[in-house]
Amino acid sequence: MSDDTELSFIGKKERELRSRIDEHLAQAPDECLEWEGCVNQSGTPYMKFRGRRIITVRRLIYAWKLHGFPSLPWTGDNLYTTCGNLRCINPNHIRVGG
Repeated sequence: MSDDTELSFIGKKERELRSRIDEHLAQAPDECLEWEGCVNQSGTPYMKFRGRRIITVRRLIYAWKLHGFPSLPWTGDNLYTTCGNLRCINPNHIRVGG
């Protein structure tokens, strides 16, 4: 997922998240990666994007995985994890639908 040009456009939190995901995928690509930050009332991980807009972490990861940065699908696709773990942010577990 890493690209120097993309990373120059994102903030510190997004860069740390991306680094953590890349590291996890290199070590254990099939295991859940649990979000340790904020979750909403339904248990879905979220964060501020560019210090302003609240976005679900899955949507941010989905955008990185499919569209590259900074193209973000703010609405539309319903995202879920194939593992059923609400806190999981492993890109290999994120799917559209459900």
